[in-house]
Amino acid sequence: MGANASSAGTDVRSGGHVRRGGAVSRVGYVVGALLLVVGLAGSLVWALASFASRDDAARTFARVDVGSVLHLTVDRPGTLVVFAEGTACLGYPRCHGVLVPVTVTVHGPAGGLVKVSASPAVSYDGGVGGTAVAQFEAGVPGSYRVVGTTGRYRMGTIAVGPPFPLWTDDGFAWAVLGVGLAGGCGMAMATFLRRRGSHH
Repeated sequence: MGANASSAGTDVRSGGHVRRGGAVSRVGYVVGALLLVVGLAGSLVWALASFASRDDAARTFARVDVGSVLHLTVDRPGTLVVFAEGTACLGYPRCHGVLVPVTVTVHGPAGGLVKVSASPAVSYDGGVGGTAVAQFEAGVPGSYRVVGTTGRYRMGTIAVGPPFPLWTDDGFAWAVLGVGLAGGCGMAMATFLRRRGSHH
């Protein structure tokens, strides 16, 4: 004859099978939920901090109206990014919100043309809303002349400044969210499989 003995959290049966109680298995779900919450909160905080950092940096950029010459003094050689502000087409509904293409031309301290290349996609608000449209290397200290044109539209301004810190990239916020989601879902799945196995 078999005998059953039970205690808090553990069920011991005569066949030698031991099954953990619900209180223990629920810990995995709680941990999984916490990881999800941490991932969501962490990504939100990271995103807000990166937006604020970019906006603060953008307020220090040098600016000039599209079509005018920006005389930029460079003390330390390095990469400079050109942003377009207020160059979105407002013709609704044909092109509403679409950025008008901006052509950027840069002359160096010696008067020669400086190579301009495409910039990684990055933007900021800062009360004006800016989108990166080009970048160039200021190889030597001195005065640079930067001009941005938008063809017949002649609208908006261009702003020039150094690249934003790497940590402000939107991808980091998504990475934090992904880690939280993966960890939470993984913990919940592992707990579910462990509970399922304990019933067999």
